[in-house]
Order: sequence, then C-alpha cells, then structure tokens
Amino acid sequence: MNLTPDEIPMLWPSGPLAAAQRRQSEGFTPEMKTTFDRWHQPQALDLLRSSPITCLVLPWAAGLAEDMPQWQSSTALVQAALKRGLKVVGWIDEKADAAPAIAAARAAGLTAVAVHGFSGSAEIPVLPWAERSHLPWDSKAPALVAAGNAWPGVQAQQGGASEAGPTGKPWVESNAWFVELARLRTPSAVWLMFDPPAGTVLRQQSYVVAVMDTEAKGGRWVLSFDDNLRRGLVEGNAAAGQTASAVWDTLRFFAKHRDWGSMQSLALVGILSDYSPANFELAGEVLKLTARRGLLTRPVWASQAAQRGFAGLKAIVCYDEELPPPALRKRILDFVAQGNLLIAGPKWGQLGKPSPSQQHPRYNIQIYGKGRAAIAKENVVDPYEAAIDIHGLFSRANDLVRLFNTATSGGLFYAGTPDGKRALLQLVNYTAGGGRGNAAAGTPNVAVWVKRNYRAARMWTMESAEPTPLRAVAADSGYEYHIAALPPYAAIEFEA
Repeated sequence: MNLTPDEIPMLWPSGPLAAAQRRQSEGFTPEMKTTFDRWHQPQALDLLRSSPITCLVLPWAAGLAEDMPQWQSSTALVQAALKRGLKVVGWIDEKADAAPAIAAARAAGLTAVAVHGFSGSAEIPVLPWAERSHLPWDSKAPALVAAGNAWPGVQAQQGGASEAGPTGKPWVESNAWFVELARLRTPSAVWLMFDPPAGTVLRQQSYVVAVMDTEAKGGRWVLSFDDNLRRGLVEGNAAAGQTASAVWDTLRFFAKHRDWGSMQSLALVGILSDYSPANFELAGEVLKLTARRGLLTRPVWASQAAQRGFAGLKAIVCYDEELPPPALRKRILDFVAQGNLLIAGPKWGQLGKPSPSQQHPRYNIQIYGKGRAAIAKENVVDPYEAAIDIHGLFSRANDLVRLFNTATSGGLFYAGTPDGKRALLQLVNYTAGGGRGNAAAGTPNVAVWVKRNYRAARMWTMESAEPTPLRAVAADSGYEYHIAALPPYAAIEFEA
C-alpha cells in the first residue's frame, strides 16, 4: 500500500522510540507504563474502529543499542494494523542510525519511514522530517513532516488565566500560516507534528481546535493525544470516548470539504521572503500576528515571485536581512510604481521622493511612481509592532473582511477560486477552544462584514449536516451577514 495525499495520520504511542523515551522520562509512572503497554497490544487498534484514521505513525528508532530486539516486538502490532487496511510509517529519531532502522522497517512490512532531513533513495518510501524552517522543500516524497509547531489555541499563564498580548487580547498560537506557506512551496502533503502541552488537562474543544487550525488550510496534524486521554481510551472512559468521537467528526468534516484547500488566498498584502532559516522567524511571526489582528495577509516565496509576479496584491512586505536579487527587486519596484505599496527594511534606502503629507515614527514614507514605499528607519525586530504598523500603513480602508461583536482572534481565512465565482471565509474561534481547559460557548450576535457583493451565501458548521443560508444587508460600503451565535468553527461559502 502506498501513501496518498489524503491520508489521515495518527501518532501511535508505542514502539521502540516511544519505549526509550518513556524509560528516560522522570515522570514515567507505573500507571503510565500500564497504559503504554496496553497501546502496544494489537487489540488497542480496536479504538480506531469508528475513526477516519488511515495511517499510524509508529515511533521506531531512538538510536539506542537495544532498538533492534524491540523492532521485533512491534511486528505483531504492525501486522495487525496492515491487516486492518491501515498504513504504518516508522518514525526514526534524529540521533538514530537510519540505515539499519530503514532495513528493519522494510523487513517488518512498514509502508514508509520518516527520517530527519532525508534526501536520496531507499528501498522503502521515506518521508523527510525537520524543523519547519529547514524542510527539504524540493523533495518528491508523498508528504513532508514538519516538527517544531505550536499547540493551537489561547495560551494561558500559570494559574489558568489567559495570556494576553500588548493590546490585552488573548494570545493565540496557530500553525495555519505555516500550512499555507508550505502548501505554496511543495506539492507533497504537509504533515505537522506537535503534542499536547505537558502538565495540563485539555478539554475536548482544545483537540477540535488543534484539528481545525491545521485542516483549515489543507494540512494534516499527526494526531497526538495526551497521557490522560490515552489512559481514558484504553480504560473505556466515557468522557475520553466523547473527546475521540469529536476529533473523528472534525476530521470527517474537513475530509468532506477537501476541495476547499484548492482555493487561493484573497489577501491583498503579501509577506515576501526567501523563508530561509535566517528570515523564517520574523516573516512567520508577521504572518501569524497580522492574522491575529484581522488583517488578511498571505505568504509570497521570493523564489516564485520573479516568475509569478504579484497578481491580486496591493501591498508587499519585505523584511528579509538581504535585498532581493536584482531581477526580483526590479519587479517589486515596478509593482510599486503602478500604484501599490512596499513596506520594507532599512536596506532598501531612498527609493523616491519623501511624502510631504505622510509621517510615521518608524518609517520614511516615499512616493515612487504612482505608489508608496514605507522604508523602516531601523531594522525591524519586533513582529508584534510590525503587524500593527503594516495594518496602519496599508489602511483599514482596504479591509476585505471584518468581524464585529466577537473576541475571535487569529482565525480569519478568506480564499476564492481562480475564476472569482466562489469564495470561502473560514472562522476559527480559538477562544471557544479554551486553549488550556477553559471551555466557552459560541459567540452571540456576530456580524461578518465583506466588501464584495455576493449573489448568495451559506454557512457550514460542525454541528449541522447541511449549510444555513445567510442574507446580506448593505452596510458601510459593504455587506453584513448576521449570525445569532458564532460556533468554534464556521465556513461561509459565497457565490458571485
């Protein structure tokens, strides 16, 4: 069986690598050992009978001398999974010797292995994995696996209170921006590895939000449960079963609407970067924090921009340490001269005439052709401040979408088909997820404002089998759609 782009993977808490990690963990209690041993038995696969999971990611090699005999102990589990039609990917730790681990995986009948930074060929399909700033983007593997991701949702301080940003809004973590970035760069499926935060009790909705955050942009979370949930599932705990069922339903919902992932961002602001390790953190944080402010931005790869241009954009942000290559720099300046905006770091220097009517404490505003260039006076190091400046320089008058009467942060995704006939607005309500266990109901009396006049609109939620028609009301040079209560997730389909 070969891996396909539509696989739904789950991290299975068993195998040689997992065993080694558990033994070395100071917090590995006798109860946890019992739970771990039960997951290692083939009978544990019965937990997936009602699930949409198609692929197990099984920890396989930790680089220890004792790995080899333990590979043999996983054979029964692997064979039972394969007989059930599941595919099995062996996870090989960065410190392990990949060659014998790959050979053992092939002998055991595994479908594929995941190897850190892999390039080249092997006798079994290999999925490269790496920290997300170091992924081998040109790999032809069926999936690229990114490590170093965040747990999506509202972040909390010690004691349970929600952590706030400088504006007082809840601080939201999200990986959605990275999924969009990765899918623009590779035709491979994009899998994200991240575990529940240690030392916390997570509610059902926290898991649902983690799935939604990844799936909304067409990625896959390699599903990972915390120890409490794993123990509850093997013990037949009703609450644990309800949490798993909610996760399965969420995965099925997005599988049903997989075509949404082919839509293209309608954001007017592009964050241009080479997304190399040196520039990845700042560019990525700007993508995440502009979304948190409700400003629609999209990533633009410098390697693609010289050929593809900037169709649909009105502004480009470029904070990379080095100037773009001459050909790309010329294309950017031509874009500005046509009446658009460039926001860039100080190395861009003086491009045009100073604007006599526009002043900014951190940027020199210049007139260039029919457009403007806002050149930072000093190196940009604070992404939060940068996100505020970008929104101000671009102006809220250019907003395509706004939300009213809601504290929802960081989950506003607006995309459309190339022919302009259909659009999709996804709303991920991270605050409803509770992040660290604070459950919340839907947000009441929400108004969704869009600039464009659409012929029809209908809203999908997780709770309804069919979409609900929405009626547009003219308001403030645009159109509002009123929602009685915004659930943790909603998707509004528009027809032009």
